[in-house]
Amino acid sequence: MKFLKSHNVKYSTKLFQNKYKYKVVFTSGVAGWFRGSNVERINKFYHSNDDLYYSRRASSSDKNRAHKLASTLAAIENWQSRVETPTVSIYINTEKDLEAIVNVCKNEIKYIEIPDPNHVNSLTEGTILVKKLNFGFKVTLGVSGQCHANFVQWCENNPKIRLPKRAAKDLSKDRSSGGGFFYVKDEKSLTMVKMFLGRTITKVETVVQA
Repeated sequence: MKFLKSHNVKYSTKLFQNKYKYKVVFTSGVAGWFRGSNVERINKFYHSNDDLYYSRRASSSDKNRAHKLASTLAAIENWQSRVETPTVSIYINTEKDLEAIVNVCKNEIKYIEIPDPNHVNSLTEGTILVKKLNFGFKVTLGVSGQCHANFVQWCENNPKIRLPKRAAKDLSKDRSSGGGFFYVKDEKSLTMVKMFLGRTITKVETVVQA
């Protein structure tokens, strides 16, 4: 991909949103326009200036670039955006669509994530690629209103569970905001984990060594 030579490129370890192969992250003075992954919304703000918060602070080039990108996105069949002001992430599935977006945002791009060419076929729904980690599953935690200190104690000295400090700390609280994760060796151990944590688990991914 010659068009990526001048950009910060990283290799992804899983499909974004469990669906997309490519991710472009860029900054924008009108980042909020991209919420909802809606081209019509972007064009509405561009033509009417209804979004006073961003319109008052953004430059003309910010607005014009967003409008131009909206035209590019309108021609893409499958895409999704995520906004963390002033940063916008766009997820797409083809190299052609990636190049089209990069050409519009090239001076504002923070980084781009693409599949490692050596392991692109291993990137499938529900899997995550890791190096030198002999565990079968990655478990991600969500918001919890319950202390799971008994589970943390069960994990101690258990070779089939790899529990990082953050996850152990969150699980030991009466309330936690989630986001932590840990690794489980096999399906039998995963069944036990699910019995302990139940709805506190938000996602389970299969680990593939790459």
